Amino acid sequence: MVSSSVCERVLSRALSRGGTFAEIFIEDSRNFSMSLRDGRIENAALSRPYGAGVRVYDGLRSIYVYTCDVSETGLLRAADRAAAAVTDTPKAVGDVRLAERAHPDIHPVKTPFLSVEAARRADVLRQADQAARAVSPSIVQVSAGLISREQHVLIANSEGLYTGDTRVYTRLLCSAVASNGRENQTGTRNPGAMMGFELFDGRVDPAQTGREAAQAAATMLTAPYCAAGEMPAATRWKPPASRRERPFLRASWGSKSPRPASPPSTTAPCPTSGAAKTSTTRARRLSAWC
Repeated sequence: MVSSSVCERVLSRALSRGGTFAEIFIEDSRNFSMSLRDGRIENAALSRPYGAGVRVYDGLRSIYVYTCDVSETGLLRAADRAAAAVTDTPKAVGDVRLAERAHPDIHPVKTPFLSVEAARRADVLRQADQAARAVSPSIVQVSAGLISREQHVLIANSEGLYTGDTRVYTRLLCSAVASNGRENQTGTRNPGAMMGFELFDGRVDPAQTGREAAQAAATMLTAPYCAAGEMPAATRWKPPASRRERPFLRASWGSKSPRPASPPSTTAPCPTSGAAKTSTTRARRLSAWC
């Protein structure tokens, strides 16, 4: 994006009035999104965030200036503005010299997302939509989306670092709504990875993603309500110190021994007022906590 010689001049300008450390971060990204609702492609958008930031550390202070002009003139202008805010540290001695550092690509991309035709991208969403609707007649609405980001970054700093990286991320979003006319429940599945379009060549099945989202919604719709009742609580009850005197604590995890009876109820004074305020509750069984 920007040569090391340009970065050296920008970093030197950023430290021209002092400062303990300076860095440049340059980003050139391509973000794509596509959404489907009720079986139809609703929108597709492509954006390109592009710009740079210059940061200078002035003692414990951090000064940051950003710009969309990544030419040498624009970067030097940003460096001058950052340098003008330095007040606490003296001018650094010497020029900045950068050495390029290469890193292995731990997430190689086989199929760049934007190289795939629009019809194949839309087909991924339609597969998720059709599979979700086939799960149950109670599925009344399905929404699906595709998100892809390809981010190219360059980083240089006054310690001599000059390196770059490419970060690729692809994600499928699916949401299904189940309804019986009186109640609605929603299920979602959103798989993704640092991969290109090859994500859908075997790792993520769009149809299975849609089915799982719909099954979650349909299950929630037909699930019975949790039984209501009293909630046991312990208030200022101290268990006996001896192990023999507290058999309800001897049950370990996985034990098949019957649960002992709850400790007796107790009366606790109100902590805010000195008056005795009674609260009779059942003490919680402590065997699950031990």
